[in-house]
Amino acid sequence: MLNGRLHDIMPTNINYRANIWAMRKLGCTHILVTHSLSSLREDIMPGDFVVPNDLIDHTTRRAQTFYDGALGSPFGVCHLPMYPAFCERTRQHLLNAAQELDLATHSKATVLTLEGPRYSTLAENNIYRKWGADLLSMTLSPEATLAKEAGILYASIGLVTNIECWCANQPIATTHEIIYVFKNKVEKLQQVLSKAIANISKEDWSEDILKAKILVCSNFANRNK
Repeated sequence: MLNGRLHDIMPTNINYRANIWAMRKLGCTHILVTHSLSSLREDIMPGDFVVPNDLIDHTTRRAQTFYDGALGSPFGVCHLPMYPAFCERTRQHLLNAAQELDLATHSKATVLTLEGPRYSTLAENNIYRKWGADLLSMTLSPEATLAKEAGILYASIGLVTNIECWCANQPIATTHEIIYVFKNKVEKLQQVLSKAIANISKEDWSEDILKAKILVCSNFANRNK
């Protein structure tokens, strides 16, 4: 669990780089994740599942790259393209798995990541909506970016746990209520992941994995290049 088993690590203090780098060292080729999401749209309601296709990183205090010039970090700079933000083929497997389980799932959405741990204000909600954000998260970024920088195929399926404060007709959910909604759906999320993993394992991914690594190499630069 990103926030720790006791939920005692706030979103900014999660060591995203260590988690992704460990997966890279282990030879991981895919990362499938789940997120709890807050809705900024009328047609995305609590209890809905979402497989996002784009993101907005609105964090300011998190390490965004492995190539930061620090001692022990990889040498140079990686100017990583972030379109598409997720591995589309992996994303489709999550969608297909959810559909096979007859779960109503939104096939596209843009998720904006907040710094947290506080929720956003009404004015901030209205800005995010104008930017084109559909949902809010506190942990999607920079994890998705780091996975791509590590050459790992990454996709997310999220559960909408609450509506943000822009909606005057909806009472603001407490943290305990949000956790309750997530726990009630966690078994469904596990089923989606299990089915997606089983289907992914049946296919040849060698070309996709190679392309992911070439993408990083072809956008890497240092003073010797």
